[in-house]
Amino acid sequence: MKEDVIRGIKAKEQKEWSDDEIEKLIEFYKVNEQLLNHKLVSYKDRNLKELNYARLMELLPGLNQEEVKKEWAMLRTIFN
Repeated sequence: MKEDVIRGIKAKEQKEWSDDEIEKLIEFYKVNEQLLNHKLVSYKDRNLKELNYARLMELLPGLNQEEVKKEWAMLRTIFN
């Protein structure tokens, strides 16, 4: 019983993504291939990744990097 209540509270705390936000996220990853393609040399460039995530945070205000990474991982999982 207690575990069900905790799960319900955590589910309510998670932000509901709009279709527009998801589209922006997907398009951003398409344009910035260095965030996806581990074969690229720029994939390992931490400064470039941080710069790209900073730009993404400007594109999706009100979200943090962790939320974006979780949503992207979920989208990848659903797609696969």
